[in-house]
Amino acid sequence: SPDLNPIENLWGILARKVYAGDNVIDPDEVIFVHDKAPCMRANKTQHLLQDNDVNFWGNDIWPGNSPDLNVAECIGSIIKDEVETKML
Repeated sequence: SPDLNPIENLWGILARKVYAGDNVIDPDEVIFVHDKAPCMRANKTQHLLQDNDVNFWGNDIWPGNSPDLNVAECIGSIIKDEVETKML
């Protein structure tokens, strides 16, 4: 919805797709994980997440961009597969 800020829109999508039914996840236990793309590393994005009390890994926590060092790529794939399986 154009009336929502990006964070409210994201949480709305998650509420409809992930939190629906028996797959209830406590939002306080969720850590927002991104792929360290330039748009996600941007200070404006980091401040938007902080200002909206989103629990996330900031630029200072993320490992380097080397695929050998970035285990988040593998974990992200596993999480995506699990979520897709549960949504079917």
